[in-house]
Amino acid sequence: MTRSDNTSAGRLLRAFYVAALVLCILLRALYVVMSDASSLYTQWSTARDAEVYDRFGWNLAVHGTLGVGNQPSGFAMPAYPLFLAAIYRVAGHLPGAARWIQILLGVVTIVALGQFARILGGPRARALAVAIGAVYPFFIYFTGEILTETLFLAAFSGMILTAARLGERGRLLDGVFHGLCLALAFLTRPVGLFLEPAALILARPWSPVNRRSRLAGLGIGFLLFGLAWGGWIARNRSALGETVLLDTHSGMALYLGHLESIGVSQEEIGHRLWYGHRDIARGTLPGGPAGELEANRRAGELARQSIRADPGRFLRSVARNIARIWLHLDFSEVGSPTGTVGLATFVGWASYAPVLFLAGAGLVRLRRLRSHAFTAILALFATSSLIHGIFIGGQRYRVGTVDPLLIVLAAVALDEWLGRFPRIRRLTGAENPS
Repeated sequence: MTRSDNTSAGRLLRAFYVAALVLCILLRALYVVMSDASSLYTQWSTARDAEVYDRFGWNLAVHGTLGVGNQPSGFAMPAYPLFLAAIYRVAGHLPGAARWIQILLGVVTIVALGQFARILGGPRARALAVAIGAVYPFFIYFTGEILTETLFLAAFSGMILTAARLGERGRLLDGVFHGLCLALAFLTRPVGLFLEPAALILARPWSPVNRRSRLAGLGIGFLLFGLAWGGWIARNRSALGETVLLDTHSGMALYLGHLESIGVSQEEIGHRLWYGHRDIARGTLPGGPAGELEANRRAGELARQSIRADPGRFLRSVARNIARIWLHLDFSEVGSPTGTVGLATFVGWASYAPVLFLAGAGLVRLRRLRSHAFTAILALFATSSLIHGIFIGGQRYRVGTVDPLLIVLAAVALDEWLGRFPRIRRLTGAENPS
C-alpha cells in the first residue's frame, strides 16, 4: 500500500470515528431534550433510587450535609451526590441540568472504550467500538436517569483503559490516572473496589518493561485511592460515630436481594424489610444515623440467618441470578407506563443479543492475541457475575460492569471479520495486531 493510500485510508477511518462521536452526542442530546428538565424521573424511569441521590445532592448544595437536613447519612457513596450538588449549586434544583452533564460523561465513556479497543484490536476496532457504544440503547437510556450509571460507567471505563495503557507502556502517569479512576469508581459504587484485582491484570505489574515507572505509578495511584477511601472512612467516623468502610445499605441490599431471589413476594419483602430508599431520602427512618446503622445491621443479620438455614437454596438462587444477569431482560417496568413493553423488549434484545454473540467471538480472538487481557476480562466477568448473583443486581449493574467490556470485545470481533475483506482493508488501512 502506498503512502497516499495510507493517508487516504487514515482519513476515512478518522472521519468514521468522528461521525460516530457526533452521533453519540446527538442521540443523547435528543433523549435529554425529550425529557422534562424539572422532573426527577423520565417517562422510562424504573428505579426509585434516584430520589435518594437527588435529595442528598440538593441537601449537599444547600446545607452542606450528605443526608437529609442536618442529619448525615452513609446510605449512598458520596461521589454521585457530590456530582449532583456541584451542578445544583450552579443551576438550582434542576435534574435536567445534570442530564446535560451526563451527556459529557457518556461521551467520555465511549471514547475510553474506543481507546481500549484500539489497544486490543487496532484503529479500526476503536472506531467500531465507538460506533457500537454510540447507538447502544442501554447507555443512551441511563444518560437521562439521575442514577450512578453514567458516572460509574465513565470511571470504570477509565479504570480499564488506564490499566491497559499501563500494561502496554509502563508509564508512571498511567498508574496515577488508574488510581484516580479507581477512587472515583469506588466512591460512586463499592463494586469498583472488588473489580480492581481483575483489572490489575491488564496493568501487568509483573512485566520487566519499564518496571520502575510502572510500579511507581501504581504505588502513587493506590496512595491517592487510599487517601480518598480514608477520607470517606474519616467522614463516616465523624458523622455516624462508627467506622463504616463502604456504605450503610449493604445489609439491606443483601437481604432484599436474597428475599427476591428465593421468590418472596414484594408485599412480604416490604413487611420483612420494614424500611426502604424513600425512608432514607425523606429522613423518616427512626433513630437518625444510629437508626440507619442499626437497621442495616439487622437486615444483614436476618439475611445471614436465612442463608445459613438453607445454604443449598441460597447457592441455587445465586446460580439463577447469574443466569438472569446475562440472559434475562425484563422491560415490564420500563414499558408499562407508556404501553410499549413489546417495543422496549424488541429494542433491548435486538441490541444486546448481537453484542453478546460478537463479544464471545471477540473473546476467542483475544485469547490468541493477548492472553493477559483475555484472563483479565474473564476475571472481570466472573467477579461481576458473582457479586451481582449474591446481591441480585439486575440490568443496571450489568450495564455498568459487563456491557462496556462486551462492546469492546464485539468491536474486536467485527474488526477481525471486516479485515478479511481486501477492499475494506484498503479503505481503512487498519491491520490486525500481531
